[in-house]
Amino acid sequence: MELNQGEFDSVTQRLEQYASQVSILQTRLEIQPELVRKDEELARLRTELKDSEMRCMRAEEELEELKGKYELLSHQNDSALVENAWLKNCILLSLTSIRTFMRMVKRVELKSLFITFLHKTILPDMGVRGIHAIDDTMDLTDINEIEKLADQIILENHGNVTHGKVIE
Repeated sequence: MELNQGEFDSVTQRLEQYASQVSILQTRLEIQPELVRKDEELARLRTELKDSEMRCMRAEEELEELKGKYELLSHQNDSALVENAWLKNCILLSLTSIRTFMRMVKRVELKSLFITFLHKTILPDMGVRGIHAIDDTMDLTDINEIEKLADQIILENHGNVTHGKVIE
């Protein structure tokens, strides 16, 4: 079998191509376990990335929900603070008004009646603080005026008193 130069070149070129393909296939076979390992690692990393993205989305949703709750609670707190300030002013005004009114009352039995009334009508939630506030508001220190009133009654009485009439 004799080959001319063209056929020889053609066969040589084919053999070189086959050798090149064999070399590529041989290299692939050698690095195949490494490629499989890298593909598995890439798949694992993609799965972790998807899981991380899902956790991140859930965390963002939870954050938005918590922001909404914070806004609501913040508004409720502000409302409660305003209401508490208003109620405190009402209580202070009421205590001041009661104190002023009690200074005008001179009869001990009326003062004791008002004190009893306030003690009975105080809210149970106020407890001891409320009782102390009432006691501080009620001024029973007018003992000097009561003694003066009693002295006047005794000193001006010049006879026997019977049913509102003076007998001399």
